[in-house]
Amino acid sequence: FKDIAINTQAHNPHPMKLPDGTYAIFHIGDGSGSPNGGTDCTEGSNLNITSIDRRQVQEKTGSTIHVSSSLNGPWRPLKANTLGKCGNPSPFVHQNGTIFLVCNSRYLKRAESISGPWTDVTTIYMRKDPVAPLGHYEDANLYIDERGFHVLWHVYNLTEHLPLGHECVDSTTSGYGYSEDGYTWYMSPVQPYGTQILLSSGETITVATRERPKLFFNEKGQMTHLFNAVCGSPNCPEGPKGGCVNCKYHHWDYTLVSPFKMDVL
Repeated sequence: FKDIAINTQAHNPHPMKLPDGTYAIFHIGDGSGSPNGGTDCTEGSNLNITSIDRRQVQEKTGSTIHVSSSLNGPWRPLKANTLGKCGNPSPFVHQNGTIFLVCNSRYLKRAESISGPWTDVTTIYMRKDPVAPLGHYEDANLYIDERGFHVLWHVYNLTEHLPLGHECVDSTTSGYGYSEDGYTWYMSPVQPYGTQILLSSGETITVATRERPKLFFNEKGQMTHLFNAVCGSPNCPEGPKGGCVNCKYHHWDYTLVSPFKMDVL
């Protein structure tokens, strides 16, 4: 632990290095609260918050950007930007310097500067694709390589394995989409990863949910690790009405780091 980078509310952070060598953190919330969280962390603190209240919270705080010349901070809010409301922001810097960003898990935007102007590229209609896993898509993670544009999502399905929560071993938990040009998108019918994880010890464990996908790239630009927020319980038949995806509110949660198999780094 180094220090508090941004005050509450600021969660699902996505740090990135900008083309000019400075740094930015995209996140949900505006970071204008107290450093210790206080007694109100908005939607994260109140499990009984209604969908209307949740929308009002998001509209009030939205998503914002903090910038710094150093990873050690200090991080200052970038108030003079044109991004506006953007839930679960997922940015990626193209090799040509253009910053691309997925907002609200499906709106692809672009800008030549961190301050904008941000322009719309396209809308990714993943839930209308007949081959895509059925469910609710969130927590988009955008990355770009020589093949094109890619997005990982956390996906959950509230209609499978009824009664909800009694079995999570093969629950829907992820989705993947691909585009060569950023405009036309194709969805994979197969999940990129599931709720079962093979450990280095040889043991296989089951997690109830596997959310917030983040990819780590080495200095060569190679994808080496996948980070997820997971719930350590294999199921929660006594748990919330939402089933496996909401086991996290009643069981132990942690960050899972999964290395990719690579013959040559």
